[in-house]
Amino acid sequence: MLHIEKGSPWTARLPFDIENWIELGLGIIVILLRLYARAKVVGIKKRQPDDYITVLVFFLWAVEVLMFKFVVRFGANTGLNDEQRASISVAEMRERVFGTQCLLAGWLLYVSLLWALKACMLFFYNRLTIGLPQQRFVKFAACFCFVTYLAAILTILLHCTPLEKLWQISPNPGRYCTQATANYIVVAVTNVSTDATLLLIPLPLLIRVRLPTRRKVAIGLLLSGGIFVMMAALLRCFISLESIESVNASNVWGVRETFAAVVAVNAPCIKPLFSTRASNEESARDPSRGKGGAGSHSLTVFGQATPGVSRKRSEAELIVEDSQSQIVSDIRGGLDRVVDEEAGRGMTGIQVTTVYEVKRDPRRGNTE
Repeated sequence: MLHIEKGSPWTARLPFDIENWIELGLGIIVILLRLYARAKVVGIKKRQPDDYITVLVFFLWAVEVLMFKFVVRFGANTGLNDEQRASISVAEMRERVFGTQCLLAGWLLYVSLLWALKACMLFFYNRLTIGLPQQRFVKFAACFCFVTYLAAILTILLHCTPLEKLWQISPNPGRYCTQATANYIVVAVTNVSTDATLLLIPLPLLIRVRLPTRRKVAIGLLLSGGIFVMMAALLRCFISLESIESVNASNVWGVRETFAAVVAVNAPCIKPLFSTRASNEESARDPSRGKGGAGSHSLTVFGQATPGVSRKRSEAELIVEDSQSQIVSDIRGGLDRVVDEEAGRGMTGIQVTTVYEVKRDPRRGNTE
């Protein structure tokens, strides 16, 4: 059983200190790689809201781990009986008050970090479902996440009133204020329910999309990282309730959970760095690099495109270029093939279409 409290020997704390610092370092590296990958794929000027939220996640992640380290160093108001509270020195009382305030800040940072990561996924899914019926569900999921975030924050701040009792040492503020059982239950329920809701967005698209099975499984694993986060959230809740008097046991598992969430959310954005397909597909999708021109004609056979011939891109495809391009283009391209096949089912022959492209002359600032 994990049991590290104020005054524990450094040999007992060392393994968890090393683990926390490694997780913090790896999490920062993952976030920085994500920011670099997005800058490389879409550039600085085409950044999306989730790119800026990721910067916020960077600071939330670092400060959250720091707050939990302060709790280990200075202690909290848990695990003390009435005699210990009455005989505690003024200096130690001040340290424990500060440590308990850091614990409260850690709770708020922990929840804000998890929901900021959910917001990143929502912006990503919003771009993924442009022009699709699933975009309505994305908006519903966004509202649900906002409501659950408020519920979690209000539970943390209002489960013990007045607020000062959360860090009161003497007299004993009561188990309801020191053990924070409500926090673990409400945060776990809202966290898992929102993660499950987010998973319902990409799964129907992956089932319907026409992609090689190996590619579909790879994308599914990247977009289903929320499953591991849900497991970590439930595990943290159960262990924390079992060791309710050991607040640092909960903190250790809280850092593990947020580390898993940081990796799971940012992994889809990092993947293009380790693949040459992103740059090749970007060149293939850009008609300005092809041979087609304004007013050009393209020949397509129902159900498949003619090689080497450009086609007019929809507004959705243009916006998709600004998203996690490789994964999104795979899914959107697979869905386009499904639509083409359904539209061409029962029809034979060759379709002649006229494509009009409007280009802007950067030197004259007008259109041709």
